[in-house]
Amino acid sequence: METVSAVGIAIAALLVGVLIPVLTELRATLRSARRLVDASTPKVLGALDDTRALIARVDALAASVEPAGPHVAQLAEAAAGLSASLNRLKSGLEMASAVGPAVAAAVKAFHAARAAMAEHDDDMADEETAESGPNPEEKRQ
Repeated sequence: METVSAVGIAIAALLVGVLIPVLTELRATLRSARRLVDASTPKVLGALDDTRALIARVDALAASVEPAGPHVAQLAEAAAGLSASLNRLKSGLEMASAVGPAVAAAVKAFHAARAAMAEHDDDMADEETAESGPNPEEKRQ
């Protein structure tokens, strides 16, 4: 039994020998963390106070804007209607720009054909006058 006791005492001494440096490092780490917390506390509390003040200002702003809520909704509806109208106008302009050149060419061709027909009618009238002789009204004069 003495051997078991001696082995137990040796193991306990070994554990104490290993644990003392570990506990010393742990104590130093905890002391450093405590210093960091103590140094950070005023900054955190200041930031918390600033956050509270900001929340109070946002609440006051929200309370002042709240009565205008229905007007803002009407404004949003009007803006949506205007947007829809502008989209329809844009579609119409896109269609007109696509069809416009074809219509312009057709109008130009119509005017050219009309001018050609008028010139042809004038030539035909001159030929009929030349074939029928002088106009009877011209003879009386």
